[in-house]
Amino acid sequence: MNVLLGTLRVAFLVQVIFVASTCRGEVLLTDPSALPALTKMLDGDPRQATRAAWAFEVLGSKAVSAVPALINKAISQEPNIAFHRSKALLALRAIVGPETPEVVPEFARALPRAKSQQEELVRILSQVGPPSKAVLTQFITEHAADARLDALITAVGIVHEFGDEGPSLIDSLATIQLRNADNDAIVAHAADTNDLIGGFVRSDLDDLIDKQQQLTAAWERIGRAAVPRLTAALSDPSYFVREAAINALGHIGHASQAIPALVTAAHDPRLLGAAEAALTEIVVHSDTDTLTQLVGLLRREPNPNVKIAVIHAITRLGQSIVPVLVELLYSPERQVGVAAAAALGKVGSVPPELTTTLRKRVQ
Repeated sequence: MNVLLGTLRVAFLVQVIFVASTCRGEVLLTDPSALPALTKMLDGDPRQATRAAWAFEVLGSKAVSAVPALINKAISQEPNIAFHRSKALLALRAIVGPETPEVVPEFARALPRAKSQQEELVRILSQVGPPSKAVLTQFITEHAADARLDALITAVGIVHEFGDEGPSLIDSLATIQLRNADNDAIVAHAADTNDLIGGFVRSDLDDLIDKQQQLTAAWERIGRAAVPRLTAALSDPSYFVREAAINALGHIGHASQAIPALVTAAHDPRLLGAAEAALTEIVVHSDTDTLTQLVGLLRREPNPNVKIAVIHAITRLGQSIVPVLVELLYSPERQVGVAAAAALGKVGSVPPELTTTLRKRVQ
């Protein structure tokens, strides 16, 4: 029994000594003077890298000198270091903040080189606050055509929060919208058919929907400042540019100056549905003069399909459009008359003397 108790006492003392030495070691690791050694540990085995990353998290902004090494580790494309990348990103989140503006140039150099970590680096850089705005704006304007969409959309939102967007940012957002056109098509197809395209799985579609929603929010935040640029894009030779501009104008809503160009763009049968959807969102934000202009365009419009699209769009205006719908009820194009009759039915105010005419048109 005495031997057993003696053995247990020895084991207990060994454990106490081990814990004490370990704790003392961890305390030493969080001493700022240990930063050079900690930075070297990032290139060690996973256990060493984990201990170094933990120390950087504890040190916070005091570990700012380690940011270049952590960024390099976070964006490294070497195989089998995903573990290191995640730990490096955690450490960067803990270090970067308003008190570390000196890290901005490091992020400026790293963002174009980053791959899957681009959005995460954008978010971490934004923790610096307004001093990061210039670098984020440069990243957006110079890499709108080749950076990751999620990183670009996130950066646009952050720059907007810092205020004062310029024309270059709006042009870049239009480029981003164009790049997202294929994603929009996939989302629309899935919504219309309840089916997925090619090798897409549900998580891929959810990711595309998230990007689509973020991009919509970015346009809505920038709002009217983007309307002239997007209106000009409606006459671009590229169908894809025109479609992207139409979708963006619909997202903004307050874009009444674009109505004539949208009606013109609707003459392309491929864009008719998108133009109708955009007009539907825009007319509810338009003043009386703009609506009068739209009614004039509707009366002069020679294309019956475009006329029908405009009728569908203005139906949301309710009683105020009854007179023009009554006029269109007698249109020589039967399909236009049918559309006007259906719109009157939705408005819910059909003059009794028109009942017979309505019945004839819809038969």
